[in-house]
Amino acid sequence: MWTTEARRTRRLHREKALEERRWAFVSAMPNIKITFLKSDGTRKVEVFQRTDNTFGFEELKFGEQEKAWFPVGKYSFAFIDSLESAVKEAKGRVAWLSEGA
Repeated sequence: MWTTEARRTRRLHREKALEERRWAFVSAMPNIKITFLKSDGTRKVEVFQRTDNTFGFEELKFGEQEKAWFPVGKYSFAFIDSLESAVKEAKGRVAWLSEGA
């Protein structure tokens, strides 16, 4: 059985880990070119250009408890040569985006 203090500590650690992950993601994408938002507003895909002129994308989910967006895929690790190719790749890998949701 978790005590109230233990639950609070776990929640704070989880929030800190999410924040660190979010900032690591944000620092890797200095220039967002296109954002696609799911119709229900719970997810989005951001296509970005890095400082070395390569492109990438990431799917993010809005966390109701955290009141913040956080990455749910590992798509940002891909290095893509053009904006058009990055959009095509995102639509091919993110199910709701390819369905036009």
